Amino acid sequence: MGKLIDVVKHFSDKRFSTIAGTLVYFLLMSIAPFILWLTIVFGSIDFERFLSNELFESVSPVLRYLKDSAENAASGAGIVFLVTTLYSSANFFYHLRRSGEIICGIEKGKSGWRLRLSAVVFSILTILFVALTGGVIIGANLLTRSLPSWLSWIIVYTVLTVFGFFIAWVLNIYACPYRITPAQTAAGSAITALSWLGAAMLFRL
Repeated sequence: MGKLIDVVKHFSDKRFSTIAGTLVYFLLMSIAPFILWLTIVFGSIDFERFLSNELFESVSPVLRYLKDSAENAASGAGIVFLVTTLYSSANFFYHLRRSGEIICGIEKGKSGWRLRLSAVVFSILTILFVALTGGVIIGANLLTRSLPSWLSWIIVYTVLTVFGFFIAWVLNIYACPYRITPAQTAAGSAITALSWLGAAMLFRL
């Protein structure tokens, strides 16, 4: 019991819940400009096949709304608008790295243009990765339709777990302000991916 109290006190002193709330806020603020750029780069995305997986049923109305809004906005987008939305989509990654510095207790200088630039680059790479993930999920859904439902379920959710692990693994490495080996974040990334999958199933229920 004493160890549990110490853990709770540690998390409270580090204000981890405040950091988590901040990251959720910037994640939500980054989703709309992120989907806009995803639409600009890859055109009209076939969301229906992507959202046909039961895992996305709970968020499908919101994603459909954002997708339609992004297509309308992209049709009349100007240079200034594109630059500002790309900057906005990178806010989550910028604050993710800043949060990593706070958690690790590392003081950084106030000048953050390099971090801003890396966040923009990371955002662009994430756009490409999300498009790849969507293609793989759509392909897995199509290829497993002729298989028994239980086998199809195992294959699709294995693919989702693997991609979830890779996303968590990369985010953990990016958030850490000092050099770490991939093996140091493997266990935590696996737990994160399984937690995401479990939370999505609970939301569906």
